[in-house]
Amino acid sequence: MGKGLVCGLLLSVGVAATVAAQATPPAPQGRVNPMIARLESGGIADGEVLTFIDMEHNPYVIGDLRKTLDDVAAQKGPDGKLLKAPIVRVPMYGNEPSAWAALQVMDLGALGVVFQSIENKAAAERVVASMRFPPQKGSSVAPFPRGTRSGAPRGGKTLVMSADELLARADVWPLNPRGELMAIVMIETMEGVKNIDSILAVPGIGGILVGSYDLSLSHGDGPPKNGPKPYAADTEGAIQKIAQACGRHKVVCGIAAGGGKEYREQLVKWGYRMFLN
Repeated sequence: MGKGLVCGLLLSVGVAATVAAQATPPAPQGRVNPMIARLESGGIADGEVLTFIDMEHNPYVIGDLRKTLDDVAAQKGPDGKLLKAPIVRVPMYGNEPSAWAALQVMDLGALGVVFQSIENKAAAERVVASMRFPPQKGSSVAPFPRGTRSGAPRGGKTLVMSADELLARADVWPLNPRGELMAIVMIETMEGVKNIDSILAVPGIGGILVGSYDLSLSHGDGPPKNGPKPYAADTEGAIQKIAQACGRHKVVCGIAAGGGKEYREQLVKWGYRMFLN
C-alpha cells in the first residue's frame, strides 16, 4: 500500500471520528440544572441559581429568546457547570393552548417553564404533559401524565447530550429523579387557590409559583403595598394557604415578589423556597 494511500486512510478515519464525536456529545455527569441542585440540597432557589425570563409581559420574539438562553448557557463555573438555570414564563393563560410555546422554549434550552394562571387539575395535567416525551418501552419512569412533547429531543446549549440521554433527562423533576426540567405552575386567582389541593395532586409539578400581584387583584385588594406588610389580610391568608398545601403535597412553593428582605424571611418561615426576585 502506497504511503499516500495510507495517509489518506488515516486522515479519513480521523475526520470520521471527529464528526462522530461532534454528532453525539458525551452525557454530562451529575446534575445539570443548578436550580434543582439547590432544591435537592434543601436550599432556597433564587437569583443565585436561576435566571427568570418573562415572555408574558415582554414581546414573544423567539430570536431574542434564543440569544438570551445562549447567553445564560455560556455562564459556567470553573467546573464547567451552568451557574444559573434559565426559567421561561410563556404568555398563554391556563385556559389557552401552550404546548407549542413550551416546546419552543425547551428546544432552545429553557430548564424550567412557568405556566401562568393555572386554576384547575385539568390545566395542570395538560401543561405537565406538554413538557414530557411519550413514555418509552422499558423505562421505569412514571408514565403519567403521558407526555405530548414532539420532535427530535433538543436542549439548546444547556442540555448538550445524546438523543438517548435527552429522552431520559429532558423530563420533569422530581417525578423523574434524573429529570432536568421544572414544570412551574402559577396560582394567581381565587379559583386557583380554591383548587390548590387538586392541582398539587397532579404528578410532575416541580413547583408552585404564587403570582402575588394578580392574586391581590383577584381578591379585590388592589396592588401590593411597599414595606414589610405588602398584602391585605385576604391575600396574605391565600399566600399562607398555598404554602400549607405545598407542604402537605411536598411540592416546592415559590413566589414572584413581595415585601423585601423582612417579608421574605416571613415567607421562608411559612415554607417558601423559590423566589424570582
